[in-house]
Amino acid sequence: MPASEEHEGPPGRRLLTALFWTGVGLAPLAALLLLLGNGDGSLRIAVVLAVLAVVLIGLSSTLRRDSEAVRAELEENLLEEIDMLRQDVRGDIATAARAQHRQFSEKLQTLYESVEALRGQLDAARAGYDRPDLRPPVQQPPAAPHGAHVPRGAAGTAQRH
Repeated sequence: MPASEEHEGPPGRRLLTALFWTGVGLAPLAALLLLLGNGDGSLRIAVVLAVLAVVLIGLSSTLRRDSEAVRAELEENLLEEIDMLRQDVRGDIATAARAQHRQFSEKLQTLYESVEALRGQLDAARAGYDRPDLRPPVQQPPAAPHGAHVPRGAAGTAQRH
């Protein structure tokens, strides 16, 4: 493992890496003592070193986090981030909805005031139209001279009304 990765990891990871490489380093030393040793003392030391190497390597691999634990932690962190993002989006949507509602209410109030003003103008126009002195003069169609020819349909319709 490169030195840069070793220094970037958490302190527990460095300890596990040190245990592993210590065990790996002790294993060949134990094998050399077994092969080159000449008595019970060197044999005992070689066996102790071999057992110690196996224990250190086994301990480092046992304590190392497995991929399922890493995956579960990553999934949990991702779900927390998604929940926070959802809350932010909901807040943004609520703020936008309130602003839109406020603008709509203002436009509706303006429209209501315009309609009321038009009603006032219409009432004033109606009141003015009901007064005979303010009515516009009604133009009568010109009367036909006496004895003039009136079309048959026009005379018939005039008599029915």
